[in-house]
Amino acid sequence: MQIKIWIIPIFNMDKIHIKLLKARKLLGLTQIQIKDLCGIEQHKLSDIERGKSKFIPNEYMEFLHIQGIDLNTIFNDSFDVSMRDNDRVIPINTNVSHLNKLLADKENKIADLHEQIGELKYRLSVLRKQNGYNSEAAEP
Repeated sequence: MQIKIWIIPIFNMDKIHIKLLKARKLLGLTQIQIKDLCGIEQHKLSDIERGKSKFIPNEYMEFLHIQGIDLNTIFNDSFDVSMRDNDRVIPINTNVSHLNKLLADKENKIADLHEQIGELKYRLSVLRKQNGYNSEAAEP
């Protein structure tokens, strides 16, 4: 297995470690969660965030990018760390039961709409009969 490493020039390291810490916190993840999700040992991540390491594993940068972190804001001192614009990223630590509830709510809304459509079709058929329309010929 080949390990890719980003080598960041020393002059940038004064702020990079702070920005990487902010990025992790922006995602709402702990160092242990990062370890579990992308395989970087917790003590190495700790060294990176404390500015003790000059090497940032490629896997970590890819992970941050996939999670929606704008990597330009990490490497540019003019910006604070932020998410990429127009990305719809669900943080990894999102509560699954919350997502299940949202899904159930949407499914209930769809079922209600199907019921309303059925009622409207029935009313339309009644109106057609009252007005002498042939329901088969009048169907679109």
